[in-house]
Amino acid sequence: MERFFTLRYAALLGLLALLAALAFWNIRTLSALHQESVYFIDLSARQMALAQRLAADAARLDLADPEQRAQLAETLRKNAEFMANSHEMLTGEATRLPDLYRASEALRTVYYKPPFFLDQQVRRYLQTVRELLDEPDPARRAALRDSLLLAAREHLPEGLRQAARLYRDEAHERAAFLRGLGLGILALTLGLLFLDLFLIFRPLYRKVSDADRSLSEMARRMEEASRTDGLTCLPNRACMRETLERELSASRRYGNALSLLLLDIDHFSRFNTVYGHESGDRLLAEVALLLKNNLRLTDHVFRYEGEAFAVLATQTPLEGALALAEKLRRVIKGCAFGSQPLTLSLGLTAYAAQDDEENLLRRATQALKRAKDNGRDRVEVEPSAA
Repeated sequence: MERFFTLRYAALLGLLALLAALAFWNIRTLSALHQESVYFIDLSARQMALAQRLAADAARLDLADPEQRAQLAETLRKNAEFMANSHEMLTGEATRLPDLYRASEALRTVYYKPPFFLDQQVRRYLQTVRELLDEPDPARRAALRDSLLLAAREHLPEGLRQAARLYRDEAHERAAFLRGLGLGILALTLGLLFLDLFLIFRPLYRKVSDADRSLSEMARRMEEASRTDGLTCLPNRACMRETLERELSASRRYGNALSLLLLDIDHFSRFNTVYGHESGDRLLAEVALLLKNNLRLTDHVFRYEGEAFAVLATQTPLEGALALAEKLRRVIKGCAFGSQPLTLSLGLTAYAAQDDEENLLRRATQALKRAKDNGRDRVEVEPSAA
């Protein structure tokens, strides 16, 4: 009898393990699908707006004065380049498409087969934009402009709308399938758990469930602790390295602007001497909160080391980062800790082509040192060599 129950329990555990693996795969696949589909749906939807914007700017080009014409031409080039990059992402030329879209015959038909031939349409459209920008002859420019307006009004829209619908519908269909599969897995799991709970080892099941939850929570806390500074509750230096590497990779691929600020509390040792280390720790926590509350959601702030912090300003060129640094300096200067004035020294640099993590940190550190040497409570900029 004991062997019978042991074998039945082992079989039940095997089935539960299989279902758990399927559930994990299902959740992971659904999560990846959501992340990928949101990106590609948004990218495909923006193609329509970009096409209309290019046509509108082209129509305004000859009507503008010389200064505005130069600005419009630069905007046209940037938008055309962005649309071309987006098109290469959507067709899988720039990066590998997710399996969901790569296997879609409907999408291949829209891009490469009649009646839309969307890939050819988009390429011709962008080529027309480039020819318009490079064409000196007014009559030829007018013909190219009319061609753009016609394409933006009659030829491109339906193909772009159809592609956007397909990116959305393919994702919805796969998500619905995965949700249905998840519900089936859940139903089977619940049935097996019911048998396990009531027919075999109910107390053992409770203990195993409790232990599993405790281990999962412990693992989550350990992971969080390894990436978070315990004093300021900011991401730590190790997390900063990971984030910086990721943002540098994005800047190299897409040309995004990126700036790095190193901030150091001036005369921090004096605070520790006057008020004690516990008060110094409280000061660090308060400064961290002030920094966090005065940044954009897209920016990142980290506890770098000691009394130093780092701010990674994404999509921000040097001029914008300088304004941000001055803002942070004024915010901190407007505060006081006891009778001691509170100021920051800041070192700033911006990403340049071929920069790596060490170059960026080295320049920011040099700028911070110069800010300290030049009297503190100031921002110094270390430009790149490029």
